[in-house]
Amino acid sequence: GGNRMLVANNILLSADQFALKGQVGKSLVTRNLLWDNGIDTGDVAQMRNTLLVQPGLIDEDHKLGENSAAIDAGLRQVHWLGRVWQMLPPADTRGRAPDLGALERWTGTE
Repeated sequence: GGNRMLVANNILLSADQFALKGQVGKSLVTRNLLWDNGIDTGDVAQMRNTLLVQPGLIDEDHKLGENSAAIDAGLRQVHWLGRVWQMLPPADTRGRAPDLGALERWTGTE
């Protein structure tokens, strides 16, 4: 937790207890996917645009399957605390928007 955290473009999966807890104060939790957690959230001040669907991962390396809801679901930038935060450089994005999670889906590499 914390009172000035930006949590965006993540897949939070299979946490035994809380996926997110204690993001209070000026913290912002936006554009994340939560699935199969003990409890998804607790004490989150600002939470926006959250997906509550199966992430469509295809292997233990957490690659996104072609029909995953996480594809192109992320934000390129976030306006927060009076400035613009770049989430992923355009050169590293494939598709309309960044994918959620640690890995951008690169077609033709499966």
